[in-house]
Amino acid sequence: MPWTPEHLRTMYSLPLWQGGGGQHARVKFAGRSTVYQDAAYWAPLIATYTGMSREEICGLECLDFDFASEIPFLLVQKNMTKSKDGVKPAGLKRLSRHRVMPLHPELIELGLQDYVRNIEAEGHKMIFPELYLADAKYGGGGEKVPAFGGRRFYAIAWRFIMDATHAKHPLPETAGGKKSDFQSQRTFNMSVLAAPGVSETLIADHMGHARKGTGPRNYDRRALTLGQKRELSERLEVLVRETPVVTNHVPRQSIVTLLPLNQRSRVGSAEGRNAAERFCAD
Repeated sequence: MPWTPEHLRTMYSLPLWQGGGGQHARVKFAGRSTVYQDAAYWAPLIATYTGMSREEICGLECLDFDFASEIPFLLVQKNMTKSKDGVKPAGLKRLSRHRVMPLHPELIELGLQDYVRNIEAEGHKMIFPELYLADAKYGGGGEKVPAFGGRRFYAIAWRFIMDATHAKHPLPETAGGKKSDFQSQRTFNMSVLAAPGVSETLIADHMGHARKGTGPRNYDRRALTLGQKRELSERLEVLVRETPVVTNHVPRQSIVTLLPLNQRSRVGSAEGRNAAERFCAD
């Protein structure tokens, strides 16, 4: 089930994006307007406005971003952060997942460039270094946190964000009871792009899906023929036109405020909730 614009607006109304507490209190109102930035803050936003998968986002490196181009973009590519053996770059499910993603203006407005610069200034290669700390320690429920990357993000941040959102606005669910999850943002993104008149090839390239048909697979080389800039510009135009802006109520931050590295993205349950034991309970 996809997220709806209303559910996304509810999620981005949580204290994590509006101003709340620190470690393990990110979805609790704390009587102050402090907004901390890390994977908990940025990974959902990137998913909303790009349709990238959890592992793609959580494995991004600073060098994957180009903010200096006329059309800012990020690269979804193999890198060492997602390497499985520490020798070869990894991180693509299939070749079609290698792609250039134009950045929605809302991500720029919210300060993604400043965040990436701050992380790079700390000396990190990956944009969410807290997800790759060798010392995993423990999650909010006392359980051992999964190793690295997207699985750790889910354990220490996402399930608490989902639960807090569900408490305010029950999440869409299938007939079998499966609620909208992180991958459902990818469903949301593709659904809003699939508007009348939008090329299926454009959508496939944006989502990292294999093209269908002999022509699109073998002969459509628009970026090589007319230039990457034009192709990116066309995709960005569609992205901006069709994607609802669900974060216009999120405060713009003049400075990037970071928690100590071992405290970042540790969200904790909302007031009166225990997401570690009763996840998305009614």
